[in-house]
This record gives sequence, structure tokens and C-alpha cells, in this order.
Amino acid sequence: MLRLKPYNINDTDIILSWSKDEIAFYKWSAGILGKYPITKEKFSFVNNLMAFTAIEDDKIVVFFQ
Repeated sequence: MLRLKPYNINDTDIILSWSKDEIAFYKWSAGILGKYPITKEKFSFVNNLMAFTAIEDDKIVVFFQ
């Protein structure tokens, strides 16, 4: 079952690991997050947004805002 939860800063490493290269990063972020590679520090701005993750089988499978 897919569950939604508010984004937690502790999820950052998992979320950032999804983009293995510049093309994948751009497809995922549509350029909104800046240039590849994104750092934890640059990604931290999402703390000010209404960001969420989706959990399935106790693993984060989706991030959205």
C-alpha cells in the first residue's frame, strides 16, 4: 500500500541518490532544482515547501512538492 508522509530532511540521501546522471536529474527535476549534481545544501530549500514522500513496503519511492 502506498502511503504519503511529509518530507523529512533525513530522506535527502535517498532522494538525491535517484539521479545517477545529468539527464536523469533534469528529467526528474525539470530544471527547477538547479544544476547537476545537486548537493544536500542546495536541496535543503525544500524544507520551506509543502514537500511529501510516498512510502511503499517501508521504502521511499516518490518525492513531490
